Amino acid sequence: MPETPGDEVLTVDEVAALLKIEPNTVRALCRRGELPGVKLGKHWRFLRSEVLAAIRPAGPASPAAVAASDPNPTMTQAEAGEVLGVTPRTVRRMILDGRIERMPSPTGVERVSRASVLRVHNGQTAPDGAS
Repeated sequence: MPETPGDEVLTVDEVAALLKIEPNTVRALCRRGELPGVKLGKHWRFLRSEVLAAIRPAGPASPAAVAASDPNPTMTQAEAGEVLGVTPRTVRRMILDGRIERMPSPTGVERVSRASVLRVHNGQTAPDGAS
């Protein structure tokens, strides 16, 4: 965690306030490696610049742009479940809730919109129980 001159060291509560999320969510993101931080004893510490860099989009590609450039704009419910880390049954509930878009398929196999799955995966819509 290289520190730049004037970079502020933040606590879990300060990061939670900065990102407008719960402290437990900050801790969970750190444990999963999605938020850069260092654990010192029982306490997490963060550099403000790294936290802000971590929440910036990686590039200009939006889920819609990815879907438009993808030759296969659909996926099966099982594939969607693998991407989201949930069961196909949870994917079906997300379809019924309107969080994932159902797509027509000539073969009769239930397919979903890849763009809608990517939106959920990128946190624009959260699956049940996610923080």
